[in-house]
Amino acid sequence: MSAIAAEPRAGTLTSEQLKQQAAILAEFRKARTTPETRLAIIERAAQHSRFTLKKVLEVLVKEMNRPLGEYRQLFTKVASESIGRRANPVNLQQVSELRARVLELSQRDGLTKEMIIANSDPALKRLKEIILVNREEVLTAQPELVKKREALEQLGQQWEKCVTRLLEDLEEAATTQTQGKPGPSKPHDQALAAGVASTEETTVSPPPSFEEYLKKEEEIAAALAVPMDAATRAVLAANLQLASKIDPEEARCVLDLNLTRNLLGLAPVQIDLALTAVARDHSADMERLNFFSHDSPVPGKTTPWDRAKRVGTTASAENIAAGTLDGAVANLMWWHSPGHHKNMLGQHARVGLGRSGKYWTELFGR
Repeated sequence: MSAIAAEPRAGTLTSEQLKQQAAILAEFRKARTTPETRLAIIERAAQHSRFTLKKVLEVLVKEMNRPLGEYRQLFTKVASESIGRRANPVNLQQVSELRARVLELSQRDGLTKEMIIANSDPALKRLKEIILVNREEVLTAQPELVKKREALEQLGQQWEKCVTRLLEDLEEAATTQTQGKPGPSKPHDQALAAGVASTEETTVSPPPSFEEYLKKEEEIAAALAVPMDAATRAVLAANLQLASKIDPEEARCVLDLNLTRNLLGLAPVQIDLALTAVARDHSADMERLNFFSHDSPVPGKTTPWDRAKRVGTTASAENIAAGTLDGAVANLMWWHSPGHHKNMLGQHARVGLGRSGKYWTELFGR
């Protein structure tokens, strides 16, 4: 879980407002054992300023990171033990057929969201049922997991309220800024042909839900317990080492992507810090200038290829999303968006994932 990235141009608060902000944060930290008080403080922070609300979220995230990490680690351990006790082997022929169904569809011309929902979603769901350990089975096997899960729920309720209010405020600010301005620029035809998904394909993000966030954590943990080839494990291990150098939610987004690729028999993509910097910079530009497009109005940054070249690297495809602070939700939005879907399952070796506020950029490289 991650705090929201710093705004490129943070609004200025008066000295009096900064004092009020400090008082709100101090009160929030002090009320750690009284969740109802904290929920009320979150509402006060939202009324005070977006910047105060972001600070509150940062405090929450720091408190949640350790117990969430411990929960995922234990869940993976129990899931691995459950896999070892399986009586029946995985039906490899069925796995191969399901993978082929998803990958063949992803390459079709004229792919639509409806086709993904009708065909790829059921196939991926069935793959998870065959390969992954059922989350309920894992929870039943280890009562300690249930205790840790319950302990996370109070913080999760606070996180959900904070993120919901922050997204509402960001959306209101973006709407106000947009009034009287022309619509966002459209991607170049040449860029579309070279692996950039149309901005018009992006799906609407679901409302923030800590329960859904936690279910995804359990799915990720179960997927990490699955036997993998040495090359896949090596990339995941390398990405884990790099995770400390990027936003935790960016790292979670990449991990979720790679575990989906692994379910489908595809090679994982390795984190590229140069592409990450480029992706984060584009997300920051979209937030600061309030546009949503692969084409940037910033001189020298027009296309993804221009932006990659500025830092001495290359890119093969780009995805963008907006409206969430959750990396797994961004992946789900891309999965149901045809052009982004093709990019997620493309023949790439590198990835840079950059977030700023509610804006996301995923830049692939070969």
